[in-house]
Amino acid sequence: MVRVSLPDGSKHLVEADVFDVGRRLRDGDPTLGWEGDPSMSLCVNQHTGMFEVWARDHEGQGEPYLAGSWAYCDNRVITAMAAGHWKRARKVFQDMIDASDAKAAEADYQSRQHTGAIAEKLAWAGTRDLGIHDFTSFYVPGGNK
Repeated sequence: MVRVSLPDGSKHLVEADVFDVGRRLRDGDPTLGWEGDPSMSLCVNQHTGMFEVWARDHEGQGEPYLAGSWAYCDNRVITAMAAGHWKRARKVFQDMIDASDAKAAEADYQSRQHTGAIAEKLAWAGTRDLGIHDFTSFYVPGGNK
């Protein structure tokens, strides 16, 4: 533990690894799965007493935004930033889109199977009732859309 004096004159005991969190946010920490983001900075909000991570967009341009705020400052901050970072979020969204596409394809397949069964029954009924007409040509399994 290290005693730290804040600009408002208050003194706090802080774990020594807190001093390394800002550098690891910028430079990365492979042990936590964090690649780093050079636009990030770690700050202490004197009004709330919370640790805040500020960042810029993916190109390091634009207005700074509050990426997160915590009452603690340790490895959990880096882990939270790694979990919610836009580089990972892009993969999460792509996984969601792929799952949605697979679900839609399965629903389409089931609908085609159901429609095919109805078409076969109608063809059979038409042939039975009219006898001379070939109604099966209206349904092509997997071909009609």
